[in-house]
Amino acid sequence: MLTMLRRPFIAVIACVVALGCAQEKEIIAAQPAIPATPDGTILAVAQSLADNHPEIFWEALPESYRADINGLTASFAAKMDPELYDRSMALALKFIDVIQSKQGIILASNTVQNTGADVAAIEARMTPTLAVVRTFFGSEISTLAGLAAIDWQAYLAGTGAQLMAQADAIPEVEGKDPFVLFDSLQVEVLEQTGDTARLKITAAGKEPEEVKLTRVENRWVPSEMAEQWQARVAEAHARLDELTPEKVQELKGQAMFGLAMAEGFVTQLSTIETSQEFDATVGPMIQGLIGNIGSFVPDMTEGDEPEPVTDEPEPSTETPE
Repeated sequence: MLTMLRRPFIAVIACVVALGCAQEKEIIAAQPAIPATPDGTILAVAQSLADNHPEIFWEALPESYRADINGLTASFAAKMDPELYDRSMALALKFIDVIQSKQGIILASNTVQNTGADVAAIEARMTPTLAVVRTFFGSEISTLAGLAAIDWQAYLAGTGAQLMAQADAIPEVEGKDPFVLFDSLQVEVLEQTGDTARLKITAAGKEPEEVKLTRVENRWVPSEMAEQWQARVAEAHARLDELTPEKVQELKGQAMFGLAMAEGFVTQLSTIETSQEFDATVGPMIQGLIGNIGSFVPDMTEGDEPEPVTDEPEPSTETPE
């Protein structure tokens, strides 16, 4: 239960920190209320997620954490080269569109069929998964200007909620949403001293788990997050400080060459009209990739097996006097 409450919380924050954030703007979307108690906070977050309202994450953050995230995004947007960023995101979106349009051809190809995989199962997962990925790459972050002006509260309420709804259609996740356990969710405060609290979380069919929360600026957050936040933010700023204009131009020169090659491949893929063409174009590339991976795997089918390592000393061969 701790995992289902803490990991999504930290995962969203980590994703936001990786992307960065723009200047604070007036929040247009309605802000969900965050209770002042630690158990109330957990229940409010779980209920909002069960209702596909990931914007609860932003509202549940301390104000200084939001400012940190906004500062990181502003810094990233100011340092990143717009052409490199926009072209990379556009390529990702075009690749997804091509895969979506050629999905039937790809799945019917010998390259896929000869893997022995369950093609029907692949198709059942592939369609909704591509929809999720396309929504992400086609959202406000698709351009550097869009990222620089982003409002994370509104982004989570809009694109975030759409992503959650689309993810529900993926067979692997359908019916496995941990937040469907909300009806049976119980939170007990075991101990609360000042700004720290220890709680027990239980739900039907799950082993009880304990979670520690720390109050930061009237917001209860996982203690692990509170302990590591400043160090993680400082580390992120240090990495961004390394992106000097000279370094960005150096990276851009290398990246543009790779992007040009990738764009050529995607363009070629977009012209494929039959599974045979796909096999001829992509098959050798996949086989080569598999071969390269295999060359790094030790051959354990021939030769002597390695002797087991033991801590026991070898028997002495000397004759006692």
